[in-house]
Amino acid sequence: MLKIKNVTKNYGDVTAVNNVSLEIDKGEIVAIVGSNGAGKTTLIEMIMGLRKPTSGSIYIDNKEIKISDADSKSDIGILLQNGNFYPKLTVREMLDLYGSYYSKTMDVNMLIDLLKLKPVLKKKYGKLSGGWKQRAGLALAFINDPKIILLDEPTTGLDPEARMILWDAIRTLKSDDKIIIVSTHYMEEVSDNCTKVAVVSSGRLMDYDSPDNLVSKIDKPNARMDDVFFHYSTRKLA
Repeated sequence: MLKIKNVTKNYGDVTAVNNVSLEIDKGEIVAIVGSNGAGKTTLIEMIMGLRKPTSGSIYIDNKEIKISDADSKSDIGILLQNGNFYPKLTVREMLDLYGSYYSKTMDVNMLIDLLKLKPVLKKKYGKLSGGWKQRAGLALAFINDPKIILLDEPTTGLDPEARMILWDAIRTLKSDDKIIIVSTHYMEEVSDNCTKVAVVSSGRLMDYDSPDNLVSKIDKPNARMDDVFFHYSTRKLA
């Protein structure tokens, strides 16, 4: 379980995340959604262990995530929107290199087959298209067999085929002992693929529920997840 307990993050006089508490069970694919500046990125960076909360704590299986703790980082896999990987290494070299960092890894050949990476294994990462880069990045996010996988805008800029391949792989890699957290602006992908949604606005957690339940709360005929997004994005907070 991932437990976020009364977490606040301040930058001077600005409160980016405001007293957020959230519990995410294993086996969930959770979307964190909200408009730009809502606090999504800061919250995700604290889960990653890249930023320290001003107050509050974050736990993985009752163990607090700390910036300096290597064990915490080994429990987490990350795919950033603009992954900063080694451009001159081939895909195969990157998989072998990143796998060597950890005592426990997933089956690399399984990841290669699942993400259909064989055609680019000998190609340098820096020469790949956006879709291939995201597939390789997803393999690297899972390579250490993490408990929590954080995917930041994983399908932004991808064509429909690449988006489908990526989501097929994410759903396949989902298991009862993992938590997958996705930050995205594609509400259709949220509806189709995510089991729960955390809606964030002005640094606050506005709601946390399944896509269907969130839609049912919107007083609008034929409402969709887009309507949930706009409802909370335009809502005035006290």
